[in-house]
Amino acid sequence: MAIIGYINFARSGVTAEQISLDGWVNAGSVEDAAIEYNSVADNTPTGISFTFAGYAGFFPGTLGSELAGTGAASWAPAGSLRGGVAAPGGWVGFLRHSGLDNAKLYNIKFTGSIDIPGRVIAFSSDGTSTVKTLECYDSAAELPNNDAAVEFIGLSPTAGVIDIQWKKGLEGSGYLSAVGIEEQTLDPAVTTTDTLQPGESFTLTATNFAAPPVSPVTLTPLDENGEVITGITPITVAVTITGSGPYTATGTMPTLSEAVTAGNSIPFGSTRISLST
Repeated sequence: MAIIGYINFARSGVTAEQISLDGWVNAGSVEDAAIEYNSVADNTPTGISFTFAGYAGFFPGTLGSELAGTGAASWAPAGSLRGGVAAPGGWVGFLRHSGLDNAKLYNIKFTGSIDIPGRVIAFSSDGTSTVKTLECYDSAAELPNNDAAVEFIGLSPTAGVIDIQWKKGLEGSGYLSAVGIEEQTLDPAVTTTDTLQPGESFTLTATNFAAPPVSPVTLTPLDENGEVITGITPITVAVTITGSGPYTATGTMPTLSEAVTAGNSIPFGSTRISLST
C-alpha cells in the first residue's frame, strides 16, 4: 500500500500535542475548512483534502490515550490521541475525502480517544447498511483488546470523492483523533481465457501495470502445488501490446516442430504467464 498522509485533530492551541512527523498535518480548526494532506514521502501537499461535511464538531479538552501505536492504531504516534472532534448524534454528516483519482482504490482509517468508558463512534461507507464501530476509551489496561481504530479497505471514489458517514453511540460522543488515507496498490497480473495450444493464437489481459508491458511474454510450467518445475526452461513468445491499462497482448504459440527446432519444450498443464515493463 502507498501511504498518502495523516491528519491529527489535537486540542486546539495545545502545541505540545502537535505531530512533527512527515506526512502528518495538525488541524487547528475544522469549521467549514478543507484540510489538505501532506505526503509522507516529502511532506508536500498532495491535492487530497479532508472535510467535515455537514457537521463541524468541536475540540474537547479530554485526556490522551494509551492506545496510540498499538494494534490497529499502530500508525498513530504518541500524542496523536488527545481528544479530537466530537461525533454527531446521528447520521447527519460525512467524513469527506476529495481530490481522489476515480481509477484508484483507497484505504481510509480512523482512530479516536476519550477517558470515559462506553463511548464509541460508528462509521459507514455504504449508506449505513454496514457499520464499523470504534471504541474510544483510552485505557489499555482496562480494555486490552481495544484496537482503538477502524479501517475501510478498497473504497472507490465517485467524482473524486469518498464520503463516510459517522455518529456517536448511545452512551455519548466519542472523539475522532486522527485520520489516515492510503492508495491501494494491486500487484500486476496477466490472465487469459484462452487455452494455450501449439500453433494457435492467444489473447492476454494485463492489469495493474504502472507502465505498458513489453514483448515477449514468459510461460513457466508449474506443478500441482503451483510451484515452478525445475529442469524445464520457460519459453518466451513474442506478443503485440495494445491498450492503455488494462493492456491487451496478442501472440501465437510456437508449433511443436518450431519448439523442438529452437530447443524448447512447450509447457502443458498449469502455466505462469508473465510480462515485464
